[in-house]
Amino acid sequence: MQGICWADRRRSAFSVAALIGAMLAPLTAQAAEDWDAILEAAKAEGPVVVYTTLNPQNWEVILGGFNEVYPDIEVTPKRTGSNAETFERWRAEKASGTRTADVLMATGPDQWLAMGGQGDLISFEPSDAEMLPPFAIKPEGYFTLSIDPQPMIFNKLLLSEEQQPTGLKDLVAKIEQYPEVFEGKIGSYNPMVSPFSYSVYTGLMQHHGDEFWPLIDKLAPNLRFEQTAGVMTDKVQTGEYVAAFMLPRALLPSKLEGAQARVLGITFLDDGTVVLSRDMGVVEGGSSPNGGKLLVNYLMTEAGQKVVGEAGLTPYYPGIEADVQFHYNTIAPEGIDPEMGVAYFDYSPEVDAAMDDWRARFLEATEK
Repeated sequence: MQGICWADRRRSAFSVAALIGAMLAPLTAQAAEDWDAILEAAKAEGPVVVYTTLNPQNWEVILGGFNEVYPDIEVTPKRTGSNAETFERWRAEKASGTRTADVLMATGPDQWLAMGGQGDLISFEPSDAEMLPPFAIKPEGYFTLSIDPQPMIFNKLLLSEEQQPTGLKDLVAKIEQYPEVFEGKIGSYNPMVSPFSYSVYTGLMQHHGDEFWPLIDKLAPNLRFEQTAGVMTDKVQTGEYVAAFMLPRALLPSKLEGAQARVLGITFLDDGTVVLSRDMGVVEGGSSPNGGKLLVNYLMTEAGQKVVGEAGLTPYYPGIEADVQFHYNTIAPEGIDPEMGVAYFDYSPEVDAAMDDWRARFLEATEK
């Protein structure tokens, strides 16, 4: 299958970062880190505290790989309830002067840009900088952990093969063809209240253009909103829902086995899976900045990105596609042009400015 070209940024949220990164390349090349010295300094620090939405299963794999390389560096992940809470908790603790995170891992381009502009991030040059795609190193001082695609899930026992959706347009067609099957039985995050979900739906709108709202007008009345992927996954498996729309792949089971494999289907959308950037950064004011650098840097090496893939996330390091279950270059289903199969979320301040009007229009769609 054709891979997605790093240089193609027409729909990518990474276009500005790629351009600035290219302009800064001659400067960053002169600022190589002394990783031996960083390791020695990290050994004298306490545990590296990480605030993240990743689940314990993700971390078990990640820490297993990291501690093979750095057995003397302890990492303490603390799970937050949402991407927004990751930043809010860090900000509140920083303001109060209490012990807070050394590393943040979350999706939130507006939050990361604000932190970079306020000098809250510790910037450094990754050891594999020359191998990484442009979007991996952000000029504001944060980095990409993984690409976060948003697939659909469905109940294979309740939906015949003919009824199982393959994309947004196909889901709408199935709703129209089998209303008694799908009516009120599709779970989703609520873009009316969730900034994360608003980003996902905005990515779909950017990708589908003028076709978006006619599709949403038919989809939205059938949606039932939940706050977590876990609840939606459980409800799909028990049959309360027949499908759930646009959930982070990282928060779904990394491998389906046994009874779960017989019930649960997971599919990338053949007409555009929304792709977000799950980012990470070492924050100023933490107690273990050197250990934080080691962790973040490791996760951008070839070995670290393979571990990222083993943990159920979607890595981007070139050349490891055959070693991981999912990869940035294989999001588009087999035979689908990557330009059609991947819907990049292109963040800009205008996205936030349009949110109230967009939400009013979405509310109108849910009431049709």
